[in-house]
Amino acid sequence: MRYIQTNQFREAFAKLPQHIQQRAKKQLALFFQDYRYPSLQTKKMEGHNDLFEGRVTRGYRFIYRITGDICYIIDIGTHDILNRY
Repeated sequence: MRYIQTNQFREAFAKLPQHIQQRAKKQLALFFQDYRYPSLQTKKMEGHNDLFEGRVTRGYRFIYRITGDICYIIDIGTHDILNRY
């Protein structure tokens, strides 16, 4: 699978606190190895057929979409970002 980080994701990532960026890098490395890795707790977002969420920490999530063999990493932030979608 190919992974593409959107500009929105990159901008949101840059605004995260440094310690969350480090944790996100660790979690995303696991995600790139196996997007179903247990600690990521990935799941389909409620009310969406094509959006999924993954866990960075208890309070931070990232959002992604899989289209064919491409995974678009769309956004990252506090748990509240889920309400924007």
